[in-house]
Amino acid sequence: TITHALWVNFVKPGEVRMPSICLLDETKVNVYTRDGEDFLSALQFKVNSAWNTKFGLLLERYTTPQVSFSENNLATLFSLLHPLDEMAPLLIMKSGGSLQYMNDPNLKVVFTSEEPSLVVLFDVRTGLHSVWKLRKATIQESQVFCGGELSTCTTYAQSSLHISG
Repeated sequence: TITHALWVNFVKPGEVRMPSICLLDETKVNVYTRDGEDFLSALQFKVNSAWNTKFGLLLERYTTPQVSFSENNLATLFSLLHPLDEMAPLLIMKSGGSLQYMNDPNLKVVFTSEEPSLVVLFDVRTGLHSVWKLRKATIQESQVFCGGELSTCTTYAQSSLHISG
């Protein structure tokens, strides 16, 4: 059973747009491009919602809101920049400049925009909305989370996104 269906503009190397329709079910994402290509990507978690962005697909992992939030929680938002890439967790720049995985289960995506590249989040705990700028993570930002291993960081930097307030 299809749970989500949406148009997404993936980007091929060289910044070439790849207009596609994405069909998600419980276990996988099927991507069908306007040029007739089709891709299949397994989901690593249950998806609560899916959103198109300037950089590809944004996936929100299913979570239950928590009264007490721990920094050790698993990431809740993931990006898929190309159907052949692995899904990567989103990084978030909090006030004060601290960089971390987007892992607060109380923050839910309610809107995305390609131009300008924005994400609107709703905090179910406080009832407040916040607007975030969405961009690709830099290699330096990604290296912080890769332990300095350049081989994995190169892939990670290409397939992770960053949001900042």
